[in-house]
Amino acid sequence: MASPPAIGGTAPNTGSFTTLTATGAITHNTTTNNQSYTTTGAGTITLTSGTAGTINNFNIGATTAGTGAFTTISASSTVSGTGFSTYLASPPAIGATTAGTGAFTTLSASSTVSGTGFSTYLASPPAIGSTAANTGAFTTLGATGAITFNTTTNNQSYTTTGAGTITLTSGTTGTINNFNIGGTTAGTGAFTTLSASSTVSGAGFTNYFASPPAIGSTAANTGAFTTLSASSNVTFSGTGYTQLQSGTTAQRPGSPTVGMIRYNSDNKQFEGYSGVTPSWLPVGGSVISNDTATATQVYPLFF
Repeated sequence: MASPPAIGGTAPNTGSFTTLTATGAITHNTTTNNQSYTTTGAGTITLTSGTAGTINNFNIGATTAGTGAFTTISASSTVSGTGFSTYLASPPAIGATTAGTGAFTTLSASSTVSGTGFSTYLASPPAIGSTAANTGAFTTLGATGAITFNTTTNNQSYTTTGAGTITLTSGTTGTINNFNIGGTTAGTGAFTTLSASSTVSGAGFTNYFASPPAIGSTAANTGAFTTLSASSNVTFSGTGYTQLQSGTTAQRPGSPTVGMIRYNSDNKQFEGYSGVTPSWLPVGGSVISNDTATATQVYPLFF
């Protein structure tokens, strides 16, 4: 036949074909009819798209499980089946034979972690919080440079969770400024020098100054005092000396008190204040000479 009529050209028709091909689009009307493509032997049905095609609204393996390979497989709902359960219960090692890439929310290992990637990463890891602040827990946290804490809008808290201590160590002479030490709980410490630019208060200071320990009570001490007084006897021991104040007659105290002793550099003698005339009298350790002011009486004088 040179040009047979088209089968089903105007009305649908049925039949069996050894080979059925089409040079244009094939449209299947499934509005009122189900379509079935079944092999009668061991053959396969192959759907090939000239470009990227899609298979939509098909239940693959509805009655008999099938196999296939997917570049990407995703699910918008629950994934079930013995195959998935078995796979997820014991999944193959990621990158077991070929290295792979991916992103993990949590990545953990129950054994040794190895590989050039990990070795390179751990040899020079990125700085934690280098561009954005981060949080975490560290067994040991150290720094080779200066540490700056931004407390403009946030309070900083350093708390031990057990019986440990927090130690701040400076390689050179450091300072701690604007800290309220013992703000809520009293602490102890030792200071080489303790000074205050304003009022010093607190029960500890009040009690200490009300009854301070005796200076040199158990061990000798030295120091300079504007006024040094004693309410009891004073004992000087040792084989050295006690040096008294020395001055001229004109430098005698303006308001002397009975019992004062000094060395008079004009008279070259020790003198004490008696309170009666003559008020300043020589003290032992002077020389004796005779007063020849009168011919009939001799008086010893101390110089």
